Amino acid sequence: MKFSILLYGFYILLRFTAWKYESFRTLIEDLDLSMVIRTADDKNARHYAWTGGTISSKKGNGSVPDFSLIWKDAGAGYHYMIKMKPGAIMHAIKDGSLKLDGDAGKVTKFLQIFKTMVECYR
Repeated sequence: MKFSILLYGFYILLRFTAWKYESFRTLIEDLDLSMVIRTADDKNARHYAWTGGTISSKKGNGSVPDFSLIWKDAGAGYHYMIKMKPGAIMHAIKDGSLKLDGDAGKVTKFLQIFKTMVECYR
């Protein structure tokens, strides 16, 4: 439950950051990207899409994404995502809590978006 709420909160934070910060809005204005953050058992999933400067999201896997962030379980996903640090994602990959699946170039672009969003609040 907490992980599902966190995934929805992440969507709200992305939208708010795009509304409030010009630097973030500029970064996503020409972006065409879709991703899913989910657990390995598919019990928790949220689809995110960036198209022409807008961000949309819906519960579940949605259409075929460009890439997926697959957490080993909801507890691990919550533990690392709540930290809101790009380094935490790298640590999760190293310890096997997170698996990336899909287009590596788009994963890199997402990590840049995530890092920029975090910097907006520091």
